[in-house]
Amino acid sequence: MHLTQALNRGVQLKADRTALICAGERRTWREFRERVARFASSLVALGLKPNERVAILADNGSPYFEYHYGVAWAGGVIVPLNTRLSDQELANILNDSGARMLLLGNEYAARQGALRSGVPALNTVITIGTRAA
Repeated sequence: MHLTQALNRGVQLKADRTALICAGERRTWREFRERVARFASSLVALGLKPNERVAILADNGSPYFEYHYGVAWAGGVIVPLNTRLSDQELANILNDSGARMLLLGNEYAARQGALRSGVPALNTVITIGTRAA
C-alpha cells in the first residue's frame, strides 16, 4: 500500500469531512488531496524524479502534512530534518541522504546559505509556508 492511497480512501469514504485542523483552519479530505496533488505536480515540474530524496526543514502544521504527502505522491522520498540540529549536522544528513531538493520553511530561510554551501548536490531549495493558509 502506498502512503497516498490513504488520501484517496479518505476521499472515497468521507470527502467532505474534516481531515486536518491547524490554527483553526480546517481541510476536508477532498481539499487535502487536491492540495497534495497540486504540490506533487509542482515538484515534478521542478524536475523531481522517482525515488529522489526531498528533505524538509520546517515547523509542524497542516501544510507540513501536505508537503509530506506531496513528495510521496510525486514519487519522491521524504527526508524529514530536525529543526534543532546545527547547520553542519543538517548538511551531513543532506549529503548522506543524497537529497537534491530541500523544502525550507520560511522560518528557517536564514539557514539556506549555510546549507547550500555545505551540500554540493543540493540544487533546488524551495521556501515554503508552514502555517495554515
